[in-house]
Amino acid sequence: MLSAALSGVHAHGNVQSLTIDGSVYSGYLPYQDPYMNPVPDRIMRSIPGNGPIEDVTSSDIQCNAGTSPAALVASAAAGSQIAFNWTAWPDSHKGPVITYMAEAPSDITAYEPGTDAVWFKIDEAGYENGKWAGTDILTGEQNSIWTVTIPDGLKAGQYLVRHEIIALHSAGTYPGAQFYPSCTQVEVTGSGTASPDSSFLVSFPGAYAGSDPGITFNLYTTFDSYTIPGPAVWTGDGSTGGASSAAAVASSTGNAVTTAVPTSVAEFPASSSVESSPVVTTSAAAPSSSAVDDDDDTCDVIITTSAGGSTSTTVPASTTPAATSPATTTAATSPAVGTTSTSAASPATTSATSGGSTTDCNVCMNTYNKCLSASQPNPDFTGCSATKDTCMSSCTYSRRARDLHHSPQKRM
Repeated sequence: MLSAALSGVHAHGNVQSLTIDGSVYSGYLPYQDPYMNPVPDRIMRSIPGNGPIEDVTSSDIQCNAGTSPAALVASAAAGSQIAFNWTAWPDSHKGPVITYMAEAPSDITAYEPGTDAVWFKIDEAGYENGKWAGTDILTGEQNSIWTVTIPDGLKAGQYLVRHEIIALHSAGTYPGAQFYPSCTQVEVTGSGTASPDSSFLVSFPGAYAGSDPGITFNLYTTFDSYTIPGPAVWTGDGSTGGASSAAAVASSTGNAVTTAVPTSVAEFPASSSVESSPVVTTSAAAPSSSAVDDDDDTCDVIITTSAGGSTSTTVPASTTPAATSPATTTAATSPAVGTTSTSAASPATTSATSGGSTTDCNVCMNTYNKCLSASQPNPDFTGCSATKDTCMSSCTYSRRARDLHHSPQKRM
């Protein structure tokens, strides 16, 4: 049994919200959404947690493990921006940030790309001027927000947007690089007619190989350059380009399609003006128990949730104590959907196999997400963040020996 107390930024991460053409949408929240009743509809396809994919030949490399089409679609004009708001990201997980798109031939809520070569890259950033995109730029300069531009002139249609960070802290040999992909469903509007030719198109799996210099990379040697994996960036006019990330999304009001209700789940910079509309959040009975599969060498915990919404997390005894704070809950009515939303964000409690109370860091983030959701339509950023920061300052990630038959994903 091994435990490690982490300071500063904890765990891995995932996209918690998106601003698409000026409208804010919740991402898929893996430690909250599955336990809601009813399970909320999202524009982002489900992910099992904030842990990585390491096998570039697995279908999981496409949109994450066990994913399936989402129920909703966001609307965005060609040439508009998508801002991805990430949860806390470890400083050690240096690497590139890459974004792809793939056109759906028909209804995207039923579309599975399979191994077809349909993906084209619209944005990339790796290592430049001594800075890594996934840490120095994303978290150090952009408040955990990565912004890309949908190619101007892209023909109208429904598209999957695949956004990922590749963490290279264990990439000296393969497998070792950690991939954190997610896929969001977007309807692109406008009068554009451009589409990438076959030279820009790749498949997932297929776009990456374990031997690629951007996949097997020793972060701890002296280097002055890094080769970003995958094809060239398609800019919409047949030329190739690089990153288009901006520190904050432009101040504008976008038009969400009727099936996707914008919300303001995430904490954006004060300088960013975004649309804030209600979101459906519900209380509910959750499964009696579930395994939270976090990341590398199985930082796994077992969460047991009662029908009333309280959560009990079992962690190993060899962890350090930490305080937990309850999430503030409120009730709200979502006029856009016409249903009353109530939150069941009860305080997350933890138990150890011997002596004392401990808190697993996953519980901190879970409580934070519940707090934001519960305080809709006016999320209590100050209160929820204070509660999260207090919890994260002394929480512990429990670790156990890897179960080789548990999952193809390596956990850290």
